[in-house]
Amino acid sequence: MSKLGYYDIAIIGGGASGLAASIAAAGAHPGASVALLDRNLSAGRKINATGNGRCNYLNRNASADTYYSNSGPEAASAVLSAVFNAHPVGDLLNFFEKLGIIPAEEDEGRLYPRSFQAKSISAALIRAAEEAGVKIITGFSASVCNRTDSGFVIHSDTSQIIECGKLIIATGGKAGMQYGCFGDGYRFAKAFGHTVIKPIPALTQLTVREDISALAGVRAKARIGLYEQSVQTYRVPDDFTPYAAPEKIKMQAPKTYEERTLRALAEDSGELQFTKETLSGICTFNVSRFLRRVPGCEYEAHVDLFEEYSEEALKDLFSARFKEFGTLSGVLFGLLPDKLCSWLLEGFDGSPEALAAKCRDLVFSIDGTRSWNDAQVTSGGVALSEVDPETLQSRLVPGLAFCGEVLDADAVCGGYNLAFAFASGLLAGEKI
Repeated sequence: MSKLGYYDIAIIGGGASGLAASIAAAGAHPGASVALLDRNLSAGRKINATGNGRCNYLNRNASADTYYSNSGPEAASAVLSAVFNAHPVGDLLNFFEKLGIIPAEEDEGRLYPRSFQAKSISAALIRAAEEAGVKIITGFSASVCNRTDSGFVIHSDTSQIIECGKLIIATGGKAGMQYGCFGDGYRFAKAFGHTVIKPIPALTQLTVREDISALAGVRAKARIGLYEQSVQTYRVPDDFTPYAAPEKIKMQAPKTYEERTLRALAEDSGELQFTKETLSGICTFNVSRFLRRVPGCEYEAHVDLFEEYSEEALKDLFSARFKEFGTLSGVLFGLLPDKLCSWLLEGFDGSPEALAAKCRDLVFSIDGTRSWNDAQVTSGGVALSEVDPETLQSRLVPGLAFCGEVLDADAVCGGYNLAFAFASGLLAGEKI
């Protein structure tokens, strides 16, 4: 085994939250030795891929109530409120401006570096960490973390060892495995006795059972709703007698019957995109984190292609257009993309009013989501009830803290998830 040294503070994970934590730790604890450990050959690898290389690094509207968690409302509110009270968006903007990052704002509060290059963000963070005296150790793939009498010992998969007095786990989640995100932090957390709420891919496509290959490449303005259908089977009592009927008609009572209940999980509006086998687009991504499979349940996506119309108004519109143009293809002409019109009308021989109803509620059977490689973020993680809101330190293990995506907090697209990574990283680093 090769010992690489002892550090007062070590951070596992060189992504957004880990880099922020290292800068904050070095600044808040002058004279302390700080090491940042990353399995990749360079820190910030996943940052460089965000926003298709443009990096939507913050959102002006990020606050505690714009995030989701599976840890229960009380714990989630406590942690998220503490994080954004300590580092609201204005504070994060000032932090990055001191690093040389000037923001450029787009719709819905999305903030990008003025260069529109993700590497501007990663380079600024790495430079700040190095200037603060942080030792960045790359190519260190942590495999085991153990508690000792004086702190922690971290083993790599190549038999290297680093010892530290305090430890911050900032490994991220499992989304983007191609960038070195394998969910190691969950394994470390469990080994320390923490509860990990099952991680699932979020901000990703929904896979569809129906054949939608003809729609590949189509984009349309729509509202998408994700629904959970539970099926409850009831057994009919053996002594049940059907409603009295003429004696000559023999009736057999069913032995079981099913009761189906449809429950709305989430909905969002925007540009819906179709691939050969998935529903995609930001509106789809935003509802995907609610697809937490429950045994005995099935899932559906309901798509409204004309949400700006009431049901009656759309029927009136289609009826009037049918009278004017004489065909159903004429009804849809100019309202939807041509490929989508053809798909909707294939095998359809109903009335204009029935077509309007179909366009208002297209139902797709959902198999699941795309893989971790396609997901932008993880839903689930270390239970927020097991960390101190004011410090993000473990309630179970002294000297241990968590930050970023490894925690059970996530949000919709638009810079919110990076905002939480940076804010929680700064808090964890300051308070460790």
